[in-house]
Amino acid sequence: MIKERTETFFAQEQTLTDNIWTMIAYTLNGIIFLLLGLTLPEATREIFADDAINNWRLMLYVIEIGSFILAIRLVWTMFFNWFDHRFFKKEDRDHRRPSFKQDLITTLVGVRGTITMVGVLSLPFLTESGEAFPERSLIIFLAAGVIIYTLVLATILLPILNRGEAATPIALDLNAQKQRMIRRAISEIKQVTDEDNAVVAFDLLNEYHVMLRLLRAQEKSQEELDQFNDQLKALRLEAVQWEKEESKRFVAENKVPDLLKKDVFRSIENRRKAIGKDSRFQIVQPIRKLWWKRKRSNMSSDALIQMTQVEHDLYEKVMGTVIERLENCRTSYPPDVVQSVLEFYKRLRFKHTRWSSPIGGKDVDQQKEELCLKAIEVQRLEIANMSKEGDLSNEEEKELRRFIHYIESVVLYEYVE
Repeated sequence: MIKERTETFFAQEQTLTDNIWTMIAYTLNGIIFLLLGLTLPEATREIFADDAINNWRLMLYVIEIGSFILAIRLVWTMFFNWFDHRFFKKEDRDHRRPSFKQDLITTLVGVRGTITMVGVLSLPFLTESGEAFPERSLIIFLAAGVIIYTLVLATILLPILNRGEAATPIALDLNAQKQRMIRRAISEIKQVTDEDNAVVAFDLLNEYHVMLRLLRAQEKSQEELDQFNDQLKALRLEAVQWEKEESKRFVAENKVPDLLKKDVFRSIENRRKAIGKDSRFQIVQPIRKLWWKRKRSNMSSDALIQMTQVEHDLYEKVMGTVIERLENCRTSYPPDVVQSVLEFYKRLRFKHTRWSSPIGGKDVDQQKEELCLKAIEVQRLEIANMSKEGDLSNEEEKELRRFIHYIESVVLYEYVE
């Protein structure tokens, strides 16, 4: 467990550090160019108003300095690529030295100007003798002009150099490996599930089943997806009808409070409308939940306990019957469709039949965190196993580890926070 927590902590720390430095660099760059925008107009007016300076010659200086800087960058890029190819890539036969065109593209994509502006804007306004710093406006204008020139040149030349050679990123088909990892996590969660953590485990399993269905959907064509959605909708409507029939049977055989009776049948009707994507239901649903909570809060403790007991028995009976009938549908519907509806009704039964947990909220949070960490750890182990089996290249392994970080953000943070 200590190892799991440590690896997760380092992953979170690395992600947080990268994001913070990215934000800081972006903010500082923005501040520098904001200062440039505030300083350049005044410097430009002083330069153009000075008869001793030829404006056209000044523009020529900007082009000459900018071109000289780009030439230095190009020479350095060519030397670095040659040195790297000559002394460090001998063992890689497929590695070829970048062409001149690639060297030129590398030269242009690196154009920035932030450091230049920082250096220029640090020039003082006055000398030690109290006089104005000589040619400060001219220096600022030349620096800003060179930055703008290189940026404009890169903007024009890069599309031309890349025309017809737009590199399409290699799409790594890792769907099967991701499904294998998620199935391994689901298996691990089921193995460590007991009576104490059943509710927590079920919620976590639902998250992983959703991700597994999304990955499986990527393997299907649009026609197959439409067919899946139609079958899912049909089975959900059947299940709602079974739920309604069983609820009527339970109400006829037992004494059910009117408030609970109205809520049960209203909930069933709301689910039927949700399947049909009734927008009016989506708007009214939150209001109905608030109304239901308020009604409960106004009941006496004895009446509330009695109604809770009846609600427990009702949902245990109704949902249990619906789940049994869904299990018998595996021959008439695809397994994925049946499993999806089953998960929904199992989660619904847990929601309405579980009693207050005897353990405190802090222990519940700890249970959630431990389950999440175990699921994530076995996925890391699965990546290591696939790597040992020779099924993964370095790039594929990196991509799968990025997928693990994504799962951490979707699952772990949701539960721990």
